[in-house]
Amino acid sequence: MGSVREMWVGFGFVLTSGIVLLLALKVLWNFGTAYVLIARSRRLTPGQPVSISMHFMLEILLLLLAVLTSLATLQEGVLRPSQIALYGSIAIAASYMHLFLVGKLHTLLSRKPRPPSESNVPQ
Repeated sequence: MGSVREMWVGFGFVLTSGIVLLLALKVLWNFGTAYVLIARSRRLTPGQPVSISMHFMLEILLLLLAVLTSLATLQEGVLRPSQIALYGSIAIAASYMHLFLVGKLHTLLSRKPRPPSESNVPQ
């Protein structure tokens, strides 16, 4: 049987990996959210608002929990606290930038040309 330290690090590996997996799933969910909003907007009548709850604090909480668990259980390698903080932050930021950019692109591409106003029509 291993030492207490080895068992603690092993337990921490499983726990930290699980939290990182939950964070990764939430980030993937964010990437898909843009397309869900587009699909919903096509089914609604024009002018009807489309909304979805994003729960931004959930990502922050999972990231913080993963970093603290990694730190407390002495993880090394890919699960080092600095690695989790760096790559987790980048993934969260990228998922929200993607959501924003896809939303803006959809808005620009789905705009219907406005009919010319009477003041702009040549006589």
